[in-house]
Amino acid sequence: MAQSLEDKGLTVRTHVLRGTAASALVEFAQQVPQGIITMTSRGRSGLTRWMLGSVAEALVRASGDPVLIVPSRTSAQ
Repeated sequence: MAQSLEDKGLTVRTHVLRGTAASALVEFAQQVPQGIITMTSRGRSGLTRWMLGSVAEALVRASGDPVLIVPSRTSAQ
């Protein structure tokens, strides 16, 4: 994803975080100013989503910044 955006002339910063996905992303989003948070989503639904939760949903609810959620290639196919 980052490479395809850079190929289009956009500036992209990639970070590797440790911890549970939702809490690590929310904490990072609160500490580091950014214009927009972009992430992919696996597109889970139903029982799987209920059991595992939605990282994208948690980030959207907790972040004060705009969040762009892009379907992953596997969920879009």
